[in-house]
Amino acid sequence: NLEVPLGVLLVSSHRSGAVKTSLIAALLIQISAEGHRVAYYKPFSASPSNDADISFISDSILAGTGSPSVPVPLPLPQSGSGNPLITESQAQTIRQSLSEIQSDADVVLIEAPDILSPTGDTWSLPSELADVLESSALLIFPYANGLHSQTVLNAAEPYSNRLAGVVINGVTSYRQRDVENGLIAKHRGAGQTVFGA
Repeated sequence: NLEVPLGVLLVSSHRSGAVKTSLIAALLIQISAEGHRVAYYKPFSASPSNDADISFISDSILAGTGSPSVPVPLPLPQSGSGNPLITESQAQTIRQSLSEIQSDADVVLIEAPDILSPTGDTWSLPSELADVLESSALLIFPYANGLHSQTVLNAAEPYSNRLAGVVINGVTSYRQRDVENGLIAKHRGAGQTVFGA
């Protein structure tokens, strides 16, 4: 069980395929079952008018719960489109959308873009989004042999005091002890919260 504070929590993953949407869905179900009003928002999408994650959350998870409607996302910026990636106009739109759903929810889970851009480069979009929303951030890393603690530390660095914690996902049972004694121990030693593997 992951203890989620009331308010806004941004969830990002290192790369696609880390089951970010599935974790968000499970958290929405858990938080709602605890009696809290929940909302979901995905501010950016590669296909804003037909996003599969938004459809899944809206139709399967939030349907019939009285949760506010999921706002329409903005198009995903291009990875080299400038610094910062989020324009002031986009930031205002995102804050307004959050404000509208936050008034009807105790917890808002934000599905942020991955830390690696669609071209495979590290980009600042997820951490910029956490700053725009003034939210805590949960980062998900899919476990693979060769996932180095420095990769996780580097990815977490832009979030500084906004980092709520890290999840290492997909660790097989025979690698669990190695991951706990190695990767997780290093992160806890560096002061990061690791919710599990």
